[in-house]
Amino acid sequence: MDCGAHEGLIATLGRLEEKMDAMGERQIDYIQRTVRIEGIVTNGLSHNIIDIKGKLDTFCGDTEKRIAELETFSWFRTWVNDLRTKLFKYVLYVGLAGGALYFMIRYSDDIMKKVLR
Repeated sequence: MDCGAHEGLIATLGRLEEKMDAMGERQIDYIQRTVRIEGIVTNGLSHNIIDIKGKLDTFCGDTEKRIAELETFSWFRTWVNDLRTKLFKYVLYVGLAGGALYFMIRYSDDIMKKVLR
């Protein structure tokens, strides 16, 4: 029952089967590479995240210590902040008082002469 038409069909089917096998092997290789790359990325990211977490814990601990130390000097900070807030007002008062004193010294003779006249 073998005829020439069947031989060509059988040869074509053989080539198709070989191509399908090669495609399957490439897909399996691609999947394995993808899994390996995913594992490398996941491990790398988890190590980076662990390192970052450790650095942040250290930084936060140091910052908390510094804040606690600054809080012990809160009385000084309060005093300096109040001084800074009131400084303009005090400078203005001193300037007005100095101007009034200058005016009184400079023009007191003229005023006294006019009043006593």
